[in-house]
Amino acid sequence: MPNCSSSIVGAVLLDCLNSNGGIDEIKIKTFDSTLSGITVTSGVGTLAGAALSGWKMFECEEETSMADDAGATSSTEATTVYTQTITYINNKLKASFRNTLNNMHAMRTHVAIKDNNGLVWLFGYERGMIVSASSGSTGTAFNERNGYSLTLTGREKQPIVSISNTWTALIDA
Repeated sequence: MPNCSSSIVGAVLLDCLNSNGGIDEIKIKTFDSTLSGITVTSGVGTLAGAALSGWKMFECEEETSMADDAGATSSTEATTVYTQTITYINNKLKASFRNTLNNMHAMRTHVAIKDNNGLVWLFGYERGMIVSASSGSTGTAFNERNGYSLTLTGREKQPIVSISNTWTALIDA
C-alpha cells in the first residue's frame, strides 16, 4: 500500500554498472483473488503453500521478451495506478501454443518473471493480469520470425513485487 509520508527516507545512490535488461524466464498461474499463501512486506513477497505450485514455465529466447511497470499519479483524482505490461515472444507457430494462448485469453493470471539479473518479480499481485493482445505471424522472408507475440497487462495499486523465494521454488504441480 502506498505510504502518505511527506519525506524521502535515505539517499538514492547509483548502483554498479552490471544490470542487464530482458527476461530470462516467465512462469504463469491462474489468478487467486484470495492471495492465499502470498505475504508482502515492504514490497517483498514470500510465497508459501498453494502459492508455490501450479506455475507453468514459458521459456524466453534471449533478448526478445520484456516487462514494464509504469506508475501514474493523478493529483486531481488522488489516485496512483501502476500499469504492468509483459511482452512475450514465442518463435514458432504451432498448434499447442495456439491452444494455450486461446485459453489464456479467457483467464486472469499471476505472472512471475526472472530477469536477466537473476531477480524474481511478481506481476498482477492483487488484481491479476490478462492477455490483452496477441498475434501469430509467419513473417515474409526466410530470416523473419515465424511465431507468436503476446502482451499481458494488469493495473495494480502498488508497483511490482519482488519475490524472496528462489525461482525453482515456483513449481508446476
